[in-house]
Amino acid sequence: MIALPLLGGAALANTPAVPAVYATRAEAEDAARKHFNCTGAHPMGKQWMPC
Repeated sequence: MIALPLLGGAALANTPAVPAVYATRAEAEDAARKHFNCTGAHPMGKQWMPC
C-alpha cells in the first residue's frame, strides 16, 4: 500500500512543465484557457500570470 502514492505521479514524469508567468498578457490569457481551466490574467511585476 505504501508504494501506491509513490507511483501515482509516474505517468506525469515526462509531461513538460507549464510556465506560471508570461511576458505578455495575451500569452498568459492563452495559457489560462489551455492549461489552467480559467480566464483572464493579472500583472506580476513586469510579467503576467494566468487567471
